[in-house]
Amino acid sequence: MIRMISALAIRTQLLLVLGLGIGVALLIAGAVVATTEHRDGYAELRRRLQTQADIVATNIQSAVAFDDSDAATRILQGLAADTDIIQAEVRRANGSLLAGQDFRNARTKATSRLEASANISLDPLKIGSVRLQATTANVDGAIAKRLETLGAVLLVTMVMTLIPCFWLQRLISHPITAIAGAADGVSSARDFNIRVPIHGSSEVRRLALAFNSMLSELAASDARLEDHQRALEHQVKTRTSELATALEVAQQAAKAKADFLANMSHEIRTPMNGVIGMLELLHGQILEPEAKDMLDTARGSADSLLALINNILDFSKIDAGKLHLENIDVELLPLAEEVAVLFSRQAFNKGVQIACAVHNAVPRTLVGDPTRLRQILTNLVGNAVKFTHHGEVFLGIQMRPEREDAPGVGQDSARKVVVQIIVKDTGIGMDSEAIPNLFSAFAQADTSTTRRYGGTGLGLAITKKLVDAMEGTIKVTSIPGGGTTFSVFVPMIMRPAPALARSEVLRDLNVLIVDDSETNRCVLQHYLSDEGLRYESAASAAEALQTIRAGVGRSRPFDVILLDYQMPGADGMDSLRALYSDPTVASIPCIVLGWLGQRMETANPPEVAASLAKPVRKRQLLQTIASVMDRQSPTQAMLIKEMLPIRFTRSRVLLVEDNPVNQLVASRLLKSFGIEAQIAENGEKAVHMVQHQTFDLVLMDCQMPVMDGYEATQALRAWEGKTATLATQRLPIVALTANALVGDRERCVAAGMDGYLSKPITRDALNTVLRRWLTVDTLEPSEEITVAKG
Repeated sequence: MIRMISALAIRTQLLLVLGLGIGVALLIAGAVVATTEHRDGYAELRRRLQTQADIVATNIQSAVAFDDSDAATRILQGLAADTDIIQAEVRRANGSLLAGQDFRNARTKATSRLEASANISLDPLKIGSVRLQATTANVDGAIAKRLETLGAVLLVTMVMTLIPCFWLQRLISHPITAIAGAADGVSSARDFNIRVPIHGSSEVRRLALAFNSMLSELAASDARLEDHQRALEHQVKTRTSELATALEVAQQAAKAKADFLANMSHEIRTPMNGVIGMLELLHGQILEPEAKDMLDTARGSADSLLALINNILDFSKIDAGKLHLENIDVELLPLAEEVAVLFSRQAFNKGVQIACAVHNAVPRTLVGDPTRLRQILTNLVGNAVKFTHHGEVFLGIQMRPEREDAPGVGQDSARKVVVQIIVKDTGIGMDSEAIPNLFSAFAQADTSTTRRYGGTGLGLAITKKLVDAMEGTIKVTSIPGGGTTFSVFVPMIMRPAPALARSEVLRDLNVLIVDDSETNRCVLQHYLSDEGLRYESAASAAEALQTIRAGVGRSRPFDVILLDYQMPGADGMDSLRALYSDPTVASIPCIVLGWLGQRMETANPPEVAASLAKPVRKRQLLQTIASVMDRQSPTQAMLIKEMLPIRFTRSRVLLVEDNPVNQLVASRLLKSFGIEAQIAENGEKAVHMVQHQTFDLVLMDCQMPVMDGYEATQALRAWEGKTATLATQRLPIVALTANALVGDRERCVAAGMDGYLSKPITRDALNTVLRRWLTVDTLEPSEEITVAKG
């Protein structure tokens, strides 16, 4: 067939091509029109059917809500006006049929159907559904009629088109042959200088002129393209060089900034170590009350300055992308209690109560970053105490499940949970305009020149960035003059932990809580209920006396009383004497709860079985109750071991430090623990001393002349590797550093160090390190420590 067509004359070929092209075009157009008609018809029917379903779902809500099948049937009967609908039904939420209508008996049977459904809801509850069926007979009939008309039009159009083509092919065939030859030349040789002769009819002339013009434009475009390509290559090369230079400059600037902050951290913390260290050493001396107050003021100012420095460095670290989160085991209950105790003295001095409670549902062990969690709690609680002048500050932690299963850590199965931290105060609050800028760096809610509250405005900004880094969220609500509430949601991994055994001494005890603060009563009730103790509460001594008498009348006397020392109208001792004046109360032991630093009048010591400082820690509370009920010494006796001076007189410690002030501070702090430390001025001397003497612990400064702490540690570990035997123990090396910016902890671990102690060094932090690596000597009570008898 192809050979036969190719043998025909060009005018015949042109006629055949035109006829075939016109026929195919008309057939395609017809097919498109037919398809469109079919699609649009069905789409219109489907839309109309869905609209009817939605209308019925809206109108039939009340009938379904009241399960009224008659009303539902009447509504469905209204669909009889739509000739396409053949069936309708309404079902309840459980899938059972409420009402239905079948219109097929009165209408034409359909070979194909369409369905539509809609849910019936009373927000937010789904109460049922509507389903409609429609026949496509009417749509199919309309489409068939349109297709018949379209076929006739296409046939007439094809005939009418082929008639003029028969005459026009003579005028077109010759010029087209010339154009085809020119196109072949351009295609094969890419020679845009070829031109087509101009002759023939005006239309063919215009085609030839257009073809020649196109060749001219292609030639010009090809030349411009080559020019643009060369220019683009040059521009890309130039921009690449500029970007490389800019990147190098930015990297150098970032490194310079990080180095500057690291050096500033070291230079500032070094004298701060001397200031805070000396103040802490003085704090242990016997001083006059006025001198003691001045010392406390100086120490508070030094701590404030250190906190300011830490905030600036933390913000810079986060801004530089140097923040790294740990994933280790953390217990939220002691962590929250420590933060609450940290601010208890400051709150008490302002007449503000501070309470802390961790919900019983919060797992005992979670996986997270305890340091950053403590920083979040400290920033929020410190901010709350700062802006609260009366009332209370409450720190609470509870758990919200995120999903049932999540990958654990290591080989333990674990579950991911969302921990919610709530810090609520009764302070000055703030208006809605201040809240959007609350987490902005260097922003203050009070920006006036006469503002009453200082600070850099970095605490909450750092808190927000830490929460974001933990993939959590933070929200705040506040009322001017009505207090502020911060809510932090942090995802954590729950690690399974064995349940703690309950004390037999506490079994079936009945406890009376006497406290005017509802928050404190709730906290104590929460802790007691978790241990299985029974309890009742009273807001005053008079109410407590009535409750005790009622308990005796019900044959359920109380075993112990928890009494707030300071309540409206009477102090703790007056309330206690009022209670013990009644014979019913005389035999019940009483544990007095007072604020840290509060002086308790002890005119009648036998009335007090034990005393605890607020905010009450759960473990101490339960231990104290158990101690009292077990007829042991009161709380002071239980905690006496923690008050005794810790001694490590048989331990040998090497202090590696180049700064004379730091040497003096660290050596005196060590001496307060009974340690006469030897000192090395640099890492080189430290390596020599360790190789020729025996030490139990090395405190290694990181930045020193001659040889720094990292190089010295690596040299010691290499020496240990060469000389180690089965009986040789690894020498503990703890880093001492004032650099808090560039990931010291990771660098110390990489160098072979076993611990990390940040400057300024405090007695508590040093005590923790010494307890971990050294053996505590046998303790004897000092003469200044006395145990209350009762």
